[in-house]
Amino acid sequence: MRRRGSVSALAGCLALLSGGVARAADEREPFDAHLYVGDSVSSFSASEVKRFENPADTNEVRQGFVAGLDFDYRLKRWSDARNLWIFGETVHGLRSVEVDCRKNPDAAPCVSGGLSGTSALFVIRNSRSLEAYLGFQLDLARVNPDTEHEGRIFLRAQGGFMTVARSGADFVDNHFAGLGVTLVTGRFRGSYLDGGWGRTDLYFIHRDDRLKIDGYLTWAPGKGLRRPRRCLRGFAEFYVDTDVGRGSDTALVYFGVELDVDDLLSGAYGE
Repeated sequence: MRRRGSVSALAGCLALLSGGVARAADEREPFDAHLYVGDSVSSFSASEVKRFENPADTNEVRQGFVAGLDFDYRLKRWSDARNLWIFGETVHGLRSVEVDCRKNPDAAPCVSGGLSGTSALFVIRNSRSLEAYLGFQLDLARVNPDTEHEGRIFLRAQGGFMTVARSGADFVDNHFAGLGVTLVTGRFRGSYLDGGWGRTDLYFIHRDDRLKIDGYLTWAPGKGLRRPRRCLRGFAEFYVDTDVGRGSDTALVYFGVELDVDDLLSGAYGE
């Protein structure tokens, strides 16, 4: 549910350093891959979600760490407005109560607020829950062309699953199809809002025809960046899965940073 940003961090840094250069109509790279890490809040989740994550936990406030990998690849480009993409993502979850910083102050999530590539790898290795998604996105039309915040209206369809470590249960299907709009230029490029209908087998009733809304905001650092190569991108996301009725609903919040995989492998982040 924490989704791809659809823009490379390195491209974002270069854009910040070239303020006087004419802006391209679409600043997305043909291929992007990111490692991300952050916090998750699921206090407003349905009881089915809470039991799925950890049946023994009775706490009302559900906070944890989230990390994963995502990618976007452009399969076909017909014009500046029409593109076909394939994308994928993994979402690894680790409850905050499973990381005791008082007993293990050197654990990666306890250092530097947990927002680092090392923290992301720690969460992935020790994650309790896993979600994985694969889908296609078709850009349909330009929005606010030739402006700093140009966008694309898109059609998106994806399939995925959810599972919990050592549960022994079958994977839970989680699918979606809908429309949205994403920014392709400017400091907030990669941000998007989409909505549509899908299936979530996690719920006992009303598993089909569920309304799903996903709002994702990502941003590049300001122009006063001292070291351009350390160009992390922040993100915040709000996700809703509802039956638009009296059945169970879920609201999730994520926030953190994403790191460009190419920069990470080249040591650009100094880790």
